[in-house]
Amino acid sequence: MKDASKKNKIGFILRSIHFGSSLKLWRRLSNYATQYSGSFFVFPGGTIDEQKNSEKFRNEIYKLVNSENLDGIISWSSSIGGESSSEEIEKFHSNFNNIPFITIGRKIGNNINVSFDAYSGMKELVLHFCVVLKIIYLQMRDLKVLWMHWRKQNLNLIVQKN
Repeated sequence: MKDASKKNKIGFILRSIHFGSSLKLWRRLSNYATQYSGSFFVFPGGTIDEQKNSEKFRNEIYKLVNSENLDGIISWSSSIGGESSSEEIEKFHSNFNNIPFITIGRKIGNNINVSFDAYSGMKELVLHFCVVLKIIYLQMRDLKVLWMHWRKQNLNLIVQKN
């Protein structure tokens, strides 16, 4: 049985730590975990089962993700999945069945999943700029034509919704 006063060791599995949203996310999770939970370990092991390039060497770090080293895991399952099938991603995560874990982006089994929908979020933001603030700037004529077509089809739904 674990000592309640002992700080937890949390691991974060993701594809990379050096660009895009992963750069901000791992830093924020690290700050939170070290402030409230204890130790935080990052495992940027690339996409799972990658055999075509150097990422196959990065996968070796995933061997350190185990119950001897960690008390819990956060897995950015959609980032490490790459082109792997759902079955391959679930098989990879089955290695962690003896450790509590949550996933980000892709639900694995009955584990907790944090999901975000960038498409819907961006759509709401663009609609806010266009409908509420009346701000839109289009550089290319084709985009303007597409926007007018989409707006004509969807403006009535937007107005009715608000």
